[in-house]
Amino acid sequence: MQHQHFEKINSTQDEILKYKDHFDSEVLVTCDEQLAGRGQYDRKWDSFKDTLCFSFKYYENQIPSLTSLELGVLIRNYFFEEYHLKLELKWPNDIYFQHKKVAGILTQSLSPHYYAVGVGINYTLPKDKDSKYGSLFKEFEVSKKEEAKRIYSYLLANRLSSTDTVKHWEAMCIHLNKDIIITDKEKKITGKFIGLGKFGEALVESDGLIVPAYTGSLTF
Repeated sequence: MQHQHFEKINSTQDEILKYKDHFDSEVLVTCDEQLAGRGQYDRKWDSFKDTLCFSFKYYENQIPSLTSLELGVLIRNYFFEEYHLKLELKWPNDIYFQHKKVAGILTQSLSPHYYAVGVGINYTLPKDKDSKYGSLFKEFEVSKKEEAKRIYSYLLANRLSSTDTVKHWEAMCIHLNKDIIITDKEKKITGKFIGLGKFGEALVESDGLIVPAYTGSLTF
């Protein structure tokens, strides 16, 4: 594994994208402080003193579009096994704890069969932050460099098949069988979220029909 650690960096995701033609299959970029992180659709990712931000190179799932969903399941499993926390998943790439978002996953194509993956996880929050933010712990001290390495090693060692990815993701979904809205540019789908399709698409029961959504922002 090639592991680069920075005290400060604008974006670990921008750094990992430089490894497009690199021969190593396992590359990890970590930092103590990220200054300009970004999430899905180039949205700004708010990071705090105890937000763990890291990016890495990751081989695609058997069905490539399931890769971010597989990562969500595995990150959830890591925190259950290491800290006995029961996290939940929100389509397509968010992780929740106690009904608040605590982590997000960003995947971008890096090279044939590989993704550049960015992860941000709120371990704790400053006391002055409002209640819209979530965190895993009230108080916690962690070596960001070593914790990210442990998580990445876990992700590499516990790969899931496409079938297991869908099965486990649905079991951990926070909004399964709930009314949701998926917005994608000017398109909006409203109905009940009933699960995932073969390729990780959201399946929404709307006006008696099953409507698939492959991209978009989900609210519930």
